[in-house]
Amino acid sequence: TTLGEGGYSATFSAIGDALKNTDETIYAAYGADVAPDIVEGLATLPNTDTWTDEHPMPFGYAVSKVTNGKVPLSFNHLYAYLKLTLNAETVAGSDVKEITDIYITNPSGTPVALAAGRFDFDSQSIIEDKGVNYMYYTLQEPFTATGDAEKSIYIPILPQSAGENLTLSVLHQQGNACDTLFSVSKEIPRNGFIAGHAYTYSPKASFIREGNTITLTEAGTLSQAIPAEAKDTITTLKIVGPLNGDDIRFIREMAGCDVYGDKTEGKLTNLDISECTIVEGGDYYNVDGYQVYTTNNVVGENMFARTILER
Repeated sequence: TTLGEGGYSATFSAIGDALKNTDETIYAAYGADVAPDIVEGLATLPNTDTWTDEHPMPFGYAVSKVTNGKVPLSFNHLYAYLKLTLNAETVAGSDVKEITDIYITNPSGTPVALAAGRFDFDSQSIIEDKGVNYMYYTLQEPFTATGDAEKSIYIPILPQSAGENLTLSVLHQQGNACDTLFSVSKEIPRNGFIAGHAYTYSPKASFIREGNTITLTEAGTLSQAIPAEAKDTITTLKIVGPLNGDDIRFIREMAGCDVYGDKTEGKLTNLDISECTIVEGGDYYNVDGYQVYTTNNVVGENMFARTILER
């Protein structure tokens, strides 16, 4: 079985006469860090909540009957794979160009990785599992995303259903300090993530951040441009580009008032959106007897009502 450029491969050769006069079922496991002892049809699975690019294939399995002294083994993957291509566009909006880690989470709580678990060959399913909705993937060598430099990595991920959303964060970690270069949320495609399939994505920042000015190239991405720790501390902000309901909702929270009119910790008082375009899309940004959504080229009713914005 193989995966990616180079990948992994295995060759099995029969030895001795043990299989000549039997019709037993054979269980086979292959991959990185798989426990070598298969007991009672179970195999201990490797943890994938923290992972590196050293082993791109965490687990493959085969179940076969001995027939005429032969064992046909056809290996299956337990995981799907997310192929990420990192390059200069990935960190275009950040001053830090070196990528050390990728953080993936499913906000709905659906597991994307295993912190522990065993595989049951009879049912061909995971049991005794501790599935988690997050995963840290660490590059063995930090990647400097500048110029024409490019790097592709394969990240093993548990199969996902269509319609789920994955949040992917590109990180730079040095010592105990971790800087989130940007985060982006992507919807799982219509057929879901299927085990053994690889899904290609080239993450790139949808904003440029220069001091207190943020230029958006895609509506609905303002929350990705502002680090979580800065959301409630920024007092002055200029935004350039398209804004939808998600962005207006986020601005309101930064400016002391959430979608329901309740106070937040936000301190934004000075906002310049003179170079913005309001566009349709995203969630509702206000509830005033009914849910209010953005429409194209319209500053909607009560868009910034009850916030602390001065202008």
